[in-house]
Amino acid sequence: MIRYAWIVLLFSFFGCQESGQKDVNTLPSMTGGLNELVIVLEEHLWQGDVGDSLRAVLGAEVQGIPWQESIFDLVQIPPKAYTRIFETHRNLLFFEKGKKSSVGFQENINAKGQLMALVTYQNTEELKVLLKQYASVIAYRFQEQEKARLRTQMVLQTGLEKVFQKHEIDLNIPKEFSLVLDTTDFTWIEYSPKDKEIIQGVFIYEITPETPFTTWQLLAQRDSLAKQYVQGETTGSYMAVETQHYQPWTKHTESMGCNALEIKGLWKMQNAFMGGPFITHFIQDTTTNRILAIEGFLFNPLEDKRDKMQLLQLVLESAKKRPAKSE
Repeated sequence: MIRYAWIVLLFSFFGCQESGQKDVNTLPSMTGGLNELVIVLEEHLWQGDVGDSLRAVLGAEVQGIPWQESIFDLVQIPPKAYTRIFETHRNLLFFEKGKKSSVGFQENINAKGQLMALVTYQNTEELKVLLKQYASVIAYRFQEQEKARLRTQMVLQTGLEKVFQKHEIDLNIPKEFSLVLDTTDFTWIEYSPKDKEIIQGVFIYEITPETPFTTWQLLAQRDSLAKQYVQGETTGSYMAVETQHYQPWTKHTESMGCNALEIKGLWKMQNAFMGGPFITHFIQDTTTNRILAIEGFLFNPLEDKRDKMQLLQLVLESAKKRPAKSE
């Protein structure tokens, strides 16, 4: 309990400090897996309504993945179990009784890139109200921190300059990805190490601008291109969207300052035994009269998909339109 109280004092101390005074470079590397969140909370609260509220938000299912995976891997420990082994964990959420209610965040306390959150409450009933108001905020803050960590792996690859120039975009992609295919209207980039059964791929292609901007019309155009360019080892096999056993998940969004449709679903290799999740941004670029598609797909059998799809989504979200060429 002494070590836990020290964390509370540490939050107060750093809350009084000017940002930038701490030398982050002297801190050790953080520990814990991507999207793992350690919750330091009394056992009776975790087993009751408070725990239910936390699990409903922090343990909610990831949207658009057919398999049941939560947005965070939750690890709950009581305060007395908080020992030195947890001090450098990447994501820490503390709860502490106090004289007033508050929710605070601090970065880089015990490790580089670490994020800690402290929820202070006066009584259990007040804590329930506090979580109704701020549980989603806490989830968002930890999610954004994980995204920031992933973005450090992504760069604007100079080796793909011709590809980006052709499509008039910039795209941040992990340096391990390399070009597989580049035709007039279809680009394929992927990470596929020889010693692992994994393919993380990115497609960039354009769709006829007259195509109705609806889910099924766009996916039909997508499948037409995939049948032409993404063929399997088996004769007559090609990539297609799975629609019989899983309906795509869609969301209207914005990309590169344009109206966009985000579609998540399952792809399969027609006439072969391969498949996995995909995410596509169909971007309605009215200034250039085109529909640009940027797609991330994954083949990683018998493994969880959340973390790798999260990286692909960040690739899509990094898309930026290049300035129009001067005449």
